[in-house]
Amino acid sequence: MATVLKPVHSYISVKVLMVAPSVRVPDTLGQTLHQLALANGLAEKGIEVTLLCRYNKNSVDKSNFSSNLSFVSIVNPGIPFERIIFTKHAYQKVIEQLKASEFDIVHDRGYIFAGSGVQAASELGVKSILQVDDNWMRSELSATRAARLWPYHERAIRSCRNQIELADGGFTVSSILRDQISEWNPKARKFSVIQNGYDEDLFNSKAEPLGIKEKLGLSGKMAVFVGALGPWHGTDELAEIAKVNPNI
Repeated sequence: MATVLKPVHSYISVKVLMVAPSVRVPDTLGQTLHQLALANGLAEKGIEVTLLCRYNKNSVDKSNFSSNLSFVSIVNPGIPFERIIFTKHAYQKVIEQLKASEFDIVHDRGYIFAGSGVQAASELGVKSILQVDDNWMRSELSATRAARLWPYHERAIRSCRNQIELADGGFTVSSILRDQISEWNPKARKFSVIQNGYDEDLFNSKAEPLGIKEKLGLSGKMAVFVGALGPWHGTDELAEIAKVNPNI
């Protein structure tokens, strides 16, 4: 009598330690909303994600999160120069997590003087990727005058360079940003570009036109900027587009 073999579906279980010390949860800042969306999106796809951040478990409603998403909390000093404190604590926590459990990837959300995730992963032989959401140096120069001073500026650039060097790979949110950070370390030229902040269903040749030009009474060519504008975020990119496309 013949044996009937049923197909066996095997699922590869992936564990990701997502290191984001600069992120507070809960919070209304864009970085928090974006990081939670990314972490929960991966978790909903079946990836086991542990998000290391400044997490307040007493103020979070976890009912909207995937069961595959868990949190590890670090200190949230709430004082000047807190970045030094929570970055150091994050490094200690990452070491603890990597020694206590087998993670496949360390995903590090970078910033100036950061690198807790990629540093610990490099020391313990775990693969890592670096997330770059903005031009860290440009943001730093806009946030503090001290960043223009030589010792501070030199150490900041070194921090950017080292984080890229330690990571096994990485991604940015635009090709322009990738070009910019490649000036810190040419290794970044191999980083992937994952566009952030737009609806793919609207930005393709088959999408129904929204009639924006007609509503605004515009004619001719038009450039559409998708993203957030702020003192240092987006405005320079708009200026660059205008220079390259003087007829728009």
